[in-house]
Amino acid sequence: MAEYANNFTQTGVIAINTDLQVIDCGKAIKSISIQVSSLGTTGVITPEWSNDNTNWVAATIYTPAAVAATTISAAGLWITNTKARYFRLRLSTATTAGTTTISSFGFQSIAI
Repeated sequence: MAEYANNFTQTGVIAINTDLQVIDCGKAIKSISIQVSSLGTTGVITPEWSNDNTNWVAATIYTPAAVAATTISAAGLWITNTKARYFRLRLSTATTAGTTTISSFGFQSIAI
């Protein structure tokens, strides 16, 4: 059962360091599934963790085949177990065109 669901869609330029999603994991979220259906031209997303929603550290996420990643630069699916109170997807390289579409779901069970 999903405890949290969030969708993000934007067409065109998205500025560097834009927070695309911030998830409060304090509501019994034990794992997160991130699906990027499309990522605007040149865009790179960096997943990060924080306990205070101010200071952030890099997160490691995994494909369903258990391949580790620290950034997202193309469409795909990733999962991670909760490591802190907050999880965010931040655009670390701006998009210059195209559409960015992300769907995230938080679950009450451990994913990996």
